[in-house]
Amino acid sequence: MQETPSSLQLSPGFRHLWRAHFSARGIDNEFTVFVRAVTQQTAHRNICNVVNAICPYLSPDDLDESYYNLTSAKDLAKEGLSIDIDHRLFETGWQGNRVTNWVEQPVFAVSAPAALFAAWSQARSMSSR
Repeated sequence: MQETPSSLQLSPGFRHLWRAHFSARGIDNEFTVFVRAVTQQTAHRNICNVVNAICPYLSPDDLDESYYNLTSAKDLAKEGLSIDIDHRLFETGWQGNRVTNWVEQPVFAVSAPAALFAAWSQARSMSSR
């Protein structure tokens, strides 16, 4: 993966985002949850709250085990390949120097999700060109 050039930064509203993938019994699909948090501990709590809202039948232990790959936007930007730094938040698979997979079912559990939804839509549409 390529490093993020120091002159490039995530959009201001994306800097404190965290992403995790989750699936649980009773749900056929995997979702990718985005939350805002300053620390990993707060992001963990926020992700658990979202998962609990979607799957209220899960026990506290199951909540912790229902999600994986909790990653900060900063780390996603460093690891990604897209020219647009914001699009790197939605990359999930690579082959060589090409993005091959994107987040498919996002859950934007943030106060203003429109910008995230727009960036996700744009990233996916650019990859199909």
